[in-house]
Amino acid sequence: MKRRSAPRSSSEQDEGSVLILALATIIIGAMIVLPTMTYTMTVTRAGRIVQHKVSRAEAVKGGLRTALADGKALYEACKDGFLGSPLPLAAPGLDIAVDTTCTKVKDTYAVEDFTTLPYAAVNTWAGSVLPGGLSGTTYPVLLNADPTAWSNPTNSSITPVGSKVWTPQLPVIPNDGRLPSGFGMPAAYATSYGPCRVFFPGKYVARLDLTGVSDYFFVSGVYYFESTVRISGDAHVVIGEGATEACTNDQDAVSYADYSTPFNHNKTGAGATFVFGSAGQLVVDDVTPSTKPAGASVTFNKRLVAPTETGVLSSAGVSIISVNGVLNGTTIDNLSAPLVAPVLLSVPASLVATTPPTPASGTTFKPSTLVPAIPPAAPIPPIVDINLSGAGAVTVQIDSYIAVPQGTVNVTTAPAAGTFKAVSMLGGVLAANINVSADRPATFVVGLVNQVVQKTLKIVSITSNGNPLVSATAIVLVNDTGDSAITSYVVQGT
Repeated sequence: MKRRSAPRSSSEQDEGSVLILALATIIIGAMIVLPTMTYTMTVTRAGRIVQHKVSRAEAVKGGLRTALADGKALYEACKDGFLGSPLPLAAPGLDIAVDTTCTKVKDTYAVEDFTTLPYAAVNTWAGSVLPGGLSGTTYPVLLNADPTAWSNPTNSSITPVGSKVWTPQLPVIPNDGRLPSGFGMPAAYATSYGPCRVFFPGKYVARLDLTGVSDYFFVSGVYYFESTVRISGDAHVVIGEGATEACTNDQDAVSYADYSTPFNHNKTGAGATFVFGSAGQLVVDDVTPSTKPAGASVTFNKRLVAPTETGVLSSAGVSIISVNGVLNGTTIDNLSAPLVAPVLLSVPASLVATTPPTPASGTTFKPSTLVPAIPPAAPIPPIVDINLSGAGAVTVQIDSYIAVPQGTVNVTTAPAAGTFKAVSMLGGVLAANINVSADRPATFVVGLVNQVVQKTLKIVSITSNGNPLVSATAIVLVNDTGDSAITSYVVQGT
C-alpha cells in the first residue's frame, strides 16, 4: 500500500516568498539609492568647486580692497605706470596667492584746456625784467613798460583766463582774532602723531614764529595777517588739507584741538589762503639751525572751494594774496583808489568779492605797506621772502596762485647753499617784482605748472597659482588728495 502524505500547512506553503520580496526591495532600493548617492556626490563635488572658486574670487577682491585702502599711496605708486607696463602693488596677505598690478589710463589736469591758462608770471613794476627759467607763459615785457597796462580789462581778469593777468579779488575774511600760539592736540593724539600745533582761520595781528621741532597745521580756510609769519629751524608746516598730509586734518583739528571755549573755527573748502595786509609777510629762512635732516618745510596745499561757499569763492586757486591800496599812518586812506607811483607802478585797490564787489575799507583790513621804495631808499621787505643761506635742507611748495601786485616775491640762495633746497611755486606769480638770485635751489620751479589732479587707473588682481584662474579688474579715479571712485568693476573666472 502507498503511504499517503500529510497535507502542507499554510506556513510551509509560503516558504521562499520573503526572499523574493527581499530581492525586489533590494532591487528597487538600488534603483533609488544609487542615483541619489551619485547625485549627492556630484553636488558635493560641485559645491567644493564652487566654494573653491568663490574663495579665489574673494581673494582677488581682497587684492583690490588692499589697493584702494590708501588712495594717496595708490596715486603715488601708480603715477608712472603706463598701459603695457603694469606696476606691482602690495599683496593682500591671504592664503590664496594673489598678484595685483596697476596701470595709468589717463591724467586729468587742473585745467584741461591749456589755451585758457593765465600768464604764469607777471611783474607790475614798469620795465622790470622777469628772471629766466620760469615755467609757463610770462607777461610780455613790452606791455610791462606801461604801469597801467597789466591791469586794464583788455589784459586782466578777476578769474583765470587764457593769456590774461589773473587779478583775483579778496575773499570775505573772517574777523575772529587769533593768538600766535595756536592750539595743541590731545596728549593721546600726540603719542600717535607727535607734536602738533593747530591754527584756525581768522585775523592774526601778532607775529608768528614757527621754528620749533614740531609739526604745524593750518586748518583749511582764509587767514589775514598784519605781521610776519616766519618758518625756520625744524618746523614742518602744512597749510590747509590736501595732497600733502599733515600731523592732523581739518576734521580732527576742529573736533579735538585744545581750545577751552567754543569759537568759530571758520573752516572752509580745502587748502588755505593767506591774506597779507599792513606789514604782513611770509618769511622762510634757515637762520634758525635745524637739528633734523629734513630741516624746515612749508607746503600750501591747493586751495579748493565749493561753489556754495560764495563768501570765499574768490580764494579758489589762491595761496597768497595782498590787500592793495594806500595806508596813511595807521588808518586806511583812499583804499578805493589805486596805489600809484608815476611811471613805475599802478595797482588797483582791492575789492572784496561780494555781490556787487565792495571796497576792503574800514578798520578791519589794511593795505600792505611792503611796497618797493620810490625812489629806492631803505630796502623794503618782500611780501614773500625765501632766503636760504645755510647748508641744511629747506623745502617750500606753494601749489596755488600768489597775487601780491604791489609787493615783491623774493627767492635768494647763497652761493653753494642750493644743495638740499627745494622751492616750487606752481600756481603762478603776480608781483611788483619777482626777484631770483643767480644761485638757485637744487629744485627750482617757479611759474605756472598745470598740475595733474586726478588719475584714471586700471587695477588688476589675479590668482597667481592653482585653478580656477580668477581675476578682478577695476577702473578707478584717484585724486591727488587720495579720494577715489570706482567706475567699473568685473570679476571673472575660468
